[in-house]
Amino acid sequence: MRKASKFAVKKGDATVPENPAPVALRLSTVRTGARSALRVAKDAYYFGIPSLKKPRTDAAGLAEIRTNFGVFYVRPDDTDMEVLRDIFIKRAYELDFNLATSVVRREYNAMVEAGRKPLILDVGANAGFASRFFAEAYPSAAIIAIEPDPDNYRVLCENVKSTASVTSMKAAIGASDGFVSLDKTSQDSWSVRTVRADNGVPMVTINDLLASNADKELLITKIDLRVLSQTSSWTTSNGSKNPRSSSWSRMTGHFPTPANRCSGP
Repeated sequence: MRKASKFAVKKGDATVPENPAPVALRLSTVRTGARSALRVAKDAYYFGIPSLKKPRTDAAGLAEIRTNFGVFYVRPDDTDMEVLRDIFIKRAYELDFNLATSVVRREYNAMVEAGRKPLILDVGANAGFASRFFAEAYPSAAIIAIEPDPDNYRVLCENVKSTASVTSMKAAIGASDGFVSLDKTSQDSWSVRTVRADNGVPMVTINDLLASNADKELLITKIDLRVLSQTSSWTTSNGSKNPRSSSWSRMTGHFPTPANRCSGP
């Protein structure tokens, strides 16, 4: 007869846990360990073995991660690594994966062949990972990365400083010019919210930016925003909110180019 667990008691013909908490804790620990091991394996496969080395942290508190896709800067205690995995491992902004969205690639190729300059707007650029992804996927495009949060913007500038096709802009997006304040109730850098205010971070619109880039042709508008009251809810011109199927469509609205910007060399 099999010996009962030290965490179990005999009740009739059945053996039941005396206290199920230790068993549940051990199972949870096993699952957590398995997920961690899988994450490490995926990092090694997609990012390369060098990405597993203990990162070097600079004076600004940014960790340098060397990957097969280049060097990235992340905040060790923030959500940056999760976002980096979403974009470069899970390919969150990959548009070549089916016939419906491969039209973006065909449009890009047609623009380049005709001598036109494709334009990509990365609205809510966070740490700049999506801009880097687009710079690799569409090397002939000009990319404008817009981010209102000063700390995110600092990391963004580090991540695109060697990517000449990306121009960075510290601003929020809206239906009209003005200012916003930032709600940073959440500690996660990807959860910063904006609300219209009398002063603070400049809020800008899309048409003025398109007008100031009249020599380029809009290819993709990627929007990743968290907004409060009195700010805009943006959709593509065909009414869809699905960034994977139609974020490349032209959009209504506009914004000018503010003075406080960093750019690649």
